[in-house]
Amino acid sequence: MPSHRSVSVATTPSLPVLETVAVRPSRRNPSVSSSLRDIDTILVRDSIKRDGDRYYRVDVYLNHPHSLVGGEKRPSGQVQHRFSAFVDLRHEIHFHAHWSHARSVPCQFCLKVMEFTTVSRFQPSLLTKVLVNDEGKCRLLSQFMQDLMTLVVEAESNLQGSEACRAQHFIPQLVQRFLRPADVTDTTASAETTAS
Repeated sequence: MPSHRSVSVATTPSLPVLETVAVRPSRRNPSVSSSLRDIDTILVRDSIKRDGDRYYRVDVYLNHPHSLVGGEKRPSGQVQHRFSAFVDLRHEIHFHAHWSHARSVPCQFCLKVMEFTTVSRFQPSLLTKVLVNDEGKCRLLSQFMQDLMTLVVEAESNLQGSEACRAQHFIPQLVQRFLRPADVTDTTASAETTAS
């Protein structure tokens, strides 16, 4: 007598058909570009010695009506960085501008950034750290940050569609993180309460 064994066949559920989708990078994070455009002035006014290190106080002034208290414009935020952090920022933006076009001709933005980080008079460097007094360093760092902001905001306004290279996306984020790290002291709220 033949034995009949039942054989169960597992049926696999039918999978949906995959479609080709064009993936394009987004233009950029709008919160980064708008917040950088909101910055009116960046000033490095003084330095503070803490735990054996010298920190430079960076005052960030926004285009806010609340920053004008009692007829005097007050900083909207403050950050403190060591001189070496400014040098590192300079090197990092140069690195991204250079390597985003490692195998091609650099775009106009990256050419301007590389020119700015190599030949501008106002560059934080080891030489300026050693040779320039504290007041001169504050002026140099203020001018460096103002020139950098002008360069980045100008590039943002001239950007056309998806022509942006990686550096055009990343350098504004670097600048924003430098000016507004997580531990930034926001003086806008205290200015508003003082004005009330």
